[in-house]
Amino acid sequence: MITVNADKTPQPSAGQGAEAPIEELRQSEKRYRILVDHVPLPIFVHARGRFAFVNPAAVRLHGARRAEDLIGRELLRFVHPEDQKRFQQLRQEAGASGPVSMDIPLRLLRTDGTEVSVEVTAISIQYDGQPARLVICRDVSRHQHMQAALEKSQLALTEKTNRLEEVNRALKVMLDHREVEKRAIEQNIVSWINKFVQPYLERLTAMPLTNEARTYLDIVQANLKDLLTPLAQHRSARYAELTPTEVDVAELIRQGLSSKEIASRLNVSPSAVAFHRTNIRKKFGILHKKKNLRSYLGALAG
Repeated sequence: MITVNADKTPQPSAGQGAEAPIEELRQSEKRYRILVDHVPLPIFVHARGRFAFVNPAAVRLHGARRAEDLIGRELLRFVHPEDQKRFQQLRQEAGASGPVSMDIPLRLLRTDGTEVSVEVTAISIQYDGQPARLVICRDVSRHQHMQAALEKSQLALTEKTNRLEEVNRALKVMLDHREVEKRAIEQNIVSWINKFVQPYLERLTAMPLTNEARTYLDIVQANLKDLLTPLAQHRSARYAELTPTEVDVAELIRQGLSSKEIASRLNVSPSAVAFHRTNIRKKFGILHKKKNLRSYLGALAG
């Protein structure tokens, strides 16, 4: 049990003539008071539920102007109503046997009614000859505000990250769509030239032409070959084993068309499309395997 005297110096008993012990005690109490007054942590003593002593830091914590504004006032009035039960439990823990209760979270009320969050350590003492409790507080309000701000920042960062991921997914879908469109344009160019240009060039080649006309025809065919070669190579690299019709079917499957839509596009029956689909799977070695043909062709094109 700790014993503290409040600004009282014991008087010598009858027959005591030595002043040195008294002076030493007076100086010791003075040093103790200076130490407590300069400790940055709020410290107060309460006896019988009322403030008996407060250091300057405790005065500031409670929003008071001076210690006299708190001394003698009921301590429970400065405890948040929702935390009063916890405070009463703390008082019971720091009982007459003198155990220490460490870092108990509490919300106190300042003189203006505002809240302040603290962690308190309490110990039972003797103050002016009567049971009391010494309480040391640590203001954690700033830490809680910083923690709340950090959590808010993390939440905002998470939301921004999620939005960025959504934008990236949308961009990927757009790029994939543009790639599909690009491949479709390539296919249409090759198909259109093979269907509407190449046959007539072949007929011209078989016809008797003047040397000048033959030269122009050769130039046209050479330039057309230069145009078609990269497209043909791109197609042949992927579909080297497929027939021309299977190439067309594979491209339309990769673009996401259904068998019915492919049949309409190529002017064939749906059963013919199913037949070509089977051949395509067989030539790529994925027949009877649980692989989506469109996904496989898309990966092959990438």
